[in-house]
Amino acid sequence: MTSQIPLLKKKFKTFSSYKNTQDITDLFDNSKDKIVETKNVNELRSMYFLSKNKKFSPIPLNREEQLSDIMDIEIDQAGRIYYVGNNWNYVSELGPSTSNAGRMLGEFNISSVHLQNHIPFHYPTN
Repeated sequence: MTSQIPLLKKKFKTFSSYKNTQDITDLFDNSKDKIVETKNVNELRSMYFLSKNKKFSPIPLNREEQLSDIMDIEIDQAGRIYYVGNNWNYVSELGPSTSNAGRMLGEFNISSVHLQNHIPFHYPTN
């Protein structure tokens, strides 16, 4: 911890001066409300952002994309969006995420503001 917060190395020169620390306010000279900042997350869905009139509108991806990893995205010359989704890098307790080899997200429909005509890749998932 002292490599990330060098101030602590100066304040607590020995373990015995540190061992009675009870909470974060003992580490710093400020009250807890000045040290800790609370953040809230209101949206966790994967989405794309449509730029219109210098503003971005968030549009969630389909349910299939919400349920699997998206590891890489490619946009071809025609504007079609592709992604691949399998992930083998998890720890052994979770196992690999091989439920989705990827798909073409489809063509963008400007009137419905959604991607349509999704085409899944028929690659082996394991």
